Amino acid sequence: MLAIRLQRTGKKHQPQFRIVLAEKQKHVSKKFIEILGNYNPRNKQFIIDNPERVQYWLSQHVELSPSINNLFVEKGIIQGSKVQARRVVKKEEPKAEAPGSVEASGATGLPTEATPAEEVDKKEPETSAAEIASESEGGKAETDNSNQESVPESTEEKAVEAPGKEGSAS
Repeated sequence: MLAIRLQRTGKKHQPQFRIVLAEKQKHVSKKFIEILGNYNPRNKQFIIDNPERVQYWLSQHVELSPSINNLFVEKGIIQGSKVQARRVVKKEEPKAEAPGSVEASGATGLPTEATPAEEVDKKEPETSAAEIASESEGGKAETDNSNQESVPESTEEKAVEAPGKEGSAS
């Protein structure tokens, strides 16, 4: 079965199309039977090389692609209405809710996500008044010393493990 359709010929980001007559089952960029015209969507230039050939093929009841049908209707080559050439799927965006609405207040019974500020608060440990007082009296120095003591221990453990590995490898 034959069809009149568009064949892309332009460069990257510069589309231009040939209006061709080709087998419907064949790939768009493969062999075609006849070039009927050109279409440049960037400047809406639509050129039919030989209008008699287009009328001849239309009289032979060749099928039109939806895009070609819409172009021919727009330019007055055929009579009829436009068809939906392609279906654009729109992604639904979450609706912005009013701060005082029932859904925003959490009355739906669903768990609400914590805001970043709440997550930060959860990660920080709470300090009591006694801990703050001990830090101001010198308890802070003890915690610093405990951190310093743990660092040499871990390096000593690594130093102990390293000779053992070298000895077994030799």
